[in-house]
Amino acid sequence: MTARLVLLLAFAGTFGVLLRFVIIRALAFGNGSFPWGTVAVNLLGCFLYGLLFVIMYERFQVSRDDVIYVAVLTGFLGALTTFSSYAFDLYGFIVQKAWLNMSGYVLLQNFGGLGMLLVGMRLGRVLF
Repeated sequence: MTARLVLLLAFAGTFGVLLRFVIIRALAFGNGSFPWGTVAVNLLGCFLYGLLFVIMYERFQVSRDDVIYVAVLTGFLGALTTFSSYAFDLYGFIVQKAWLNMSGYVLLQNFGGLGMLLVGMRLGRVLF
């Protein structure tokens, strides 16, 4: 990994995390019983991932290894939301008709993620 790539990732990530913060704060209304901000950043991230992937990779043939591709899709969108990457991975399984892999991925990400959250919370309460 080059210094240029690291700087571009950090720069793009900064904008992604700031946008995430602004959106979540802007949509924090009512009694906070539903995470509208999280839903908004996840849906926006998926939309932008699809749009930017088509523009960069399909339209302008920017390589997936190119620093601008990595900075925008990994840095900016990764800081905004990783849900867009998750949705893009699912799309790949659909295109490949890899239904078993897709099912396992959905189960692992959702239930595995929830399980690891609970394990981390439990460990945090035991240790601290």
